[in-house]
Amino acid sequence: AVLAEGWGWAPHPTVPTAPAGQRGVPAPTLHLPLGAFDNRRFVLWSTDGFPELVNGRGSFVPRQFVTLMRPVVTFPDARSVGLLRRLGVRSVVVHPDFRQRTAVSGAGLRRLGLVRERRAGVLVYLLR
Repeated sequence: AVLAEGWGWAPHPTVPTAPAGQRGVPAPTLHLPLGAFDNRRFVLWSTDGFPELVNGRGSFVPRQFVTLMRPVVTFPDARSVGLLRRLGVRSVVVHPDFRQRTAVSGAGLRRLGLVRERRAGVLVYLLR
């Protein structure tokens, strides 16, 4: 069976390409949304340069990660931004294809000390 698979008789899955806009963002980085499937994709994409990634979890969900998941669901708001700053997170990459759009205005972002950049395929929030 192993030899048959190696010969290419079985179809191989396609690996989704990482959005170009996430390259070079300040690390450590949190990628949103935090669903299990999405986290695996973000961890796979992090092999391109191995930036520090908050989403770096495997098959089980550590208690610390669950503690992080609840407040960041509402990102960007004061509670989630404060928590991310305390953890040392420098940027948040939102993948709009996988998540609902956020309605925070430019004034709200400035009040939270965030800068939002639209980059190829993603929204990047820089925590200052």
